[in-house]
Amino acid sequence: MHIQAKSKTALSPADLAQFLGNLVEETETEPPINIEGVTGAAVEGEGFFVFAVEHGREKDADRRVRKYGCQWTNDLYAEEIPSSPDPNVPGVLLEIIQNATTSDVAAGRPIDHVLVGMKTGAPGVLYVQVSFIGSDWRDHPPRDDD
Repeated sequence: MHIQAKSKTALSPADLAQFLGNLVEETETEPPINIEGVTGAAVEGEGFFVFAVEHGREKDADRRVRKYGCQWTNDLYAEEIPSSPDPNVPGVLLEIIQNATTSDVAAGRPIDHVLVGMKTGAPGVLYVQVSFIGSDWRDHPPRDDD
């Protein structure tokens, strides 16, 4: 849950459904890739589709969407949303955003993307990822030790 990707959806023309199809298509050698969380704006325009895939499938996802110019970062803040008493109450997201902005990762940088997702294989476990303006985005997924 500590790696995020962003990509244009255009090869020509922009098509989010086609982009997603690349990730969820089962191949002879690989099962579909679960998309755990998303955010974005103007995803079939000038914006970015920002997403997270299940842990350990980042390199598989990169191979499938590299042609779109997909970029990856682990320069972000991530926190699970507490599951009890009730995660869907006022103030939960605010507290996580406050934690993110005061974290060492933020280093005073303003927020760029806020992504909410659910962990694969862990029903009901939600998380928030916050990336920042100036986050280190790369052409390939970072390794766990980066």
